[in-house]
Amino acid sequence: MPHLVCQREVAYYMRRMYRQRLTTSLGGNISLLVEPFLYITPSQTDKASLLAKHVCAYHTEDKNLSLGHSLSMELGMHLAIYSQQTKAKAVIHAHPPYATAFTVAHQLIDTRLTTEAWELIGQIIAVPYAAPGTDKLAQWVADASLKASVILLENHGILAWGATLSEAFRRIELIEHTACIQLASNLLGKTHRIPDQI
Repeated sequence: MPHLVCQREVAYYMRRMYRQRLTTSLGGNISLLVEPFLYITPSQTDKASLLAKHVCAYHTEDKNLSLGHSLSMELGMHLAIYSQQTKAKAVIHAHPPYATAFTVAHQLIDTRLTTEAWELIGQIIAVPYAAPGTDKLAQWVADASLKASVILLENHGILAWGATLSEAFRRIELIEHTACIQLASNLLGKTHRIPDQI
């Protein structure tokens, strides 16, 4: 697949994520693995206006092929996930407000509230707080990726992986939607999970 096609796809999903208020202008990162290349959003770049030419092409032999653009500070976390979860070909890290509120409260989002969330996401997992960009965070998230496709990063945000960027994005979008439903149903005072067997 040509570099430009991959870069366009990464830029498209980042702009879409920003438009849907799933992250802030400088927050979050996206990567797409098409071996031996990894396409990843750059550091400190406005997500609302991100274009294909801004997306970094990185050779997995540790070579930044995009001169003039700094690789995301979370490159190590993305690489760690791909090295452990072989089904992952796309990773999205975001800071959506409602899902992130659960990470600040150190509570899990209940994916058994709707059939859609349970079928697309299944169980989720949380990892303890570690500073962004650190080896500790990268290792914890990579280990968690073997158990769940959506990971809550305490006091930080959320991460989802998928076989495609579309699948990873749907999981990010859906976990934020589920967080909103859970908060609203808690306010109503009645939260009923779907049964284990239908």
